[in-house]
Amino acid sequence: DTKNDGDYVNVLFMIGNIHKMQSREDEAQACWSEAYQVFQELGLADTNPQIAKVMSHLLHLDEQKDDAEQKKKGKGGSMFGKVTEK
Repeated sequence: DTKNDGDYVNVLFMIGNIHKMQSREDEAQACWSEAYQVFQELGLADTNPQIAKVMSHLLHLDEQKDDAEQKKKGKGGSMFGKVTEK
């Protein structure tokens, strides 16, 4: 199963970066969120703590940005935050 592979995580992360460069924030966040979820499920965070820290930091930075943008628009919390909650 390709989804249960570290390469899958890497590809999702890179696709997220491409979306980000193209100002497609929602698509970027979806890719990064799935990459992080699979990364965690595979137990890769245990053996790659620095990568886990970078991924987590990136996700939280984007959540904070989304929350700030939603507050400017007068709306509630981040949709991205709801996707990544467990």
